[in-house]
Amino acid sequence: MARAKGIQVIPGLEMFVQQGARQFEIWTGKPAPVAEMGYVVTKTLERRAAEEAAERRRPSAGNAVPKAPKKVTKARKLRR
Repeated sequence: MARAKGIQVIPGLEMFVQQGARQFEIWTGKPAPVAEMGYVVTKTLERRAAEEAAERRRPSAGNAVPKAPKKVTKARKLRR
C-alpha cells in the first residue's frame, strides 16, 4: 500500500540492521560496521532456515519405523 502511494518502504531486515547499528553507535560512540552487521544477520537467518528445513525432513518419533523385535535365544531365555 505504501509503495502504491509513492511512500518510501524500508524492508524489515534493513530496519532491523539500522536500528542495531544506531544502538551500537549510541553505546560505543564508534561508527557501526553496518555492512558486517547485515551480513551476519543474513547468514544467521539462512542457517536457521536451513536447520528448520532439515528438522522438518527428519522423521519424528511418531513417524519413525519401528525396529523388529530381537530374536529370543536360548541364552536369553535362561537369563529371564
